[in-house]
Amino acid sequence: MIPDESLSASSNYKGRRKSTPAGGRLNKLPPDDNTIGARQQPRVFNTNQWIQVDLGNPTYVTWVLTQERTGGNAQWVTKYKVQFEPHSPACLFDVKDQLGQTQIFNGNTDRNNIVERHFFTPVLAVKIRIVPVEWNDVIALRFELLTCGC
Repeated sequence: MIPDESLSASSNYKGRRKSTPAGGRLNKLPPDDNTIGARQQPRVFNTNQWIQVDLGNPTYVTWVLTQERTGGNAQWVTKYKVQFEPHSPACLFDVKDQLGQTQIFNGNTDRNNIVERHFFTPVLAVKIRIVPVEWNDVIALRFELLTCGC
């Protein structure tokens, strides 16, 4: 299992309630009333925001599962792209579609479902970054990666 310390983000919401990268885990529930049930950006509305996981070792990643924020708030990511850092060189590359273009994944459309999205080709990565492109209300996300022994 990936430790919470292996998740990082461009920034986190710190208002009356707080958000942490670890809150972005799939099915994660807030541990107390002071924590948001998702990884939520502060009210920054641009596509320079991200959440990232350090896998520790090169790992083939094939799927992303996403989920909305818990509670009564209608907050979720509707479109996102995925970037990965291979073992070498240490820089980020976009996950590509079958045409070799940056793949834009359709995310959530409501607060009730986990959405599964498959990469056209598995990527060998040490880090995976999810970059929201569109969202409902604010950027709020819970996610999981699926891997294979390709």
